[in-house]
Amino acid sequence: MRETLASAGLVSISPDGRYAIGTSDRPGAQTGFSGIFWGALFGLVFHVHVAGGSYGPHAGALFETMSKAGVDTSFRARIRAALGAGTSAIGLLAEDDEAEKLSELVTPYHPTIVEQSLTPEQDAELARELGRIT
Repeated sequence: MRETLASAGLVSISPDGRYAIGTSDRPGAQTGFSGIFWGALFGLVFHVHVAGGSYGPHAGALFETMSKAGVDTSFRARIRAALGAGTSAIGLLAEDDEAEKLSELVTPYHPTIVEQSLTPEQDAELARELGRIT
């Protein structure tokens, strides 16, 4: 499983609603990508609920990049609904067959699973836009 688990992000939401993110990459992976990805994802989930011009051009570009890659408004809303103050989550970037194995491993703990599959094209777009060398 380790060979195809590309990245993991842990987000912990404090009782007052602030959050902290920790990330991990597989050995040999380009460092920095996971921090950028998880920071962008959870930043959009918790701070920017609706795309709009008031966030500026850089945030607009980030919305576009994440949406093209399948991290759209609906997916972000499902994450937001699953997480609340005093909760935490583990996010995983994995190959399809590994995602299924991971789901089976955590099923006995009765987690809320929010899943999104990316096409190979969406994965490549995300990698290119966020600077991952594939």
